Amino acid sequence: MKNLRRITRALTAVFALTTLTLAPSTALAAVPTEPTTAVTSGSADWGVKESFRNYVKRGNGNPPIAATDGATINTDGTFHFSFTSGDHDPATGTAEVNYRGTVVFSYPLHQFTVTVQDPTVVVTATEAKLVATITSATGGAPGTPARVDFVTLTRTTPTVNGSTTTWTNVPATLTEAGAQAFAGFYTAGTAFDPLSFNVTA
Repeated sequence: MKNLRRITRALTAVFALTTLTLAPSTALAAVPTEPTTAVTSGSADWGVKESFRNYVKRGNGNPPIAATDGATINTDGTFHFSFTSGDHDPATGTAEVNYRGTVVFSYPLHQFTVTVQDPTVVVTATEAKLVATITSATGGAPGTPARVDFVTLTRTTPTVNGSTTTWTNVPATLTEAGAQAFAGFYTAGTAFDPLSFNVTA
């Protein structure tokens, strides 16, 4: 009987130790994750800066402004960028969406070519911004592409129609990094054209 009691006490201790060891892992696995939804389609329309477009259009580029590789020029002179990939959280309104396209501003007489390429729109709980690859070739020197936070975006309330969420005329402001990448033509804080974009998830 004494041996039986010793064995019973030993098994009880092992069971208690196993329960304590497994409890944290079980609790950790139960923590929910933030929901995100893959974006299946979308588009973005943006003019960069209207006064800059009008200035370049008067120049001697051939052509002064070109849109390629997924970007086209709208009838009002702004640019349409095609969708590539992204994620959107409908519950929080956050999103990170990649668009494709290259816009080239060329003014050989004034010795510059500026390229805006492949914008990404990022919306978090605290900020919104447009990231793009900017190449500024000035004074006859070749430019170096730089992926920068180009403009900050004012967080606005989107409209929802079924599975499509649309942000319209979102105000955009040039960042310090954007000002440097954009050949220093404008200072940080300068208002750029508003951005309109949509996602379907």
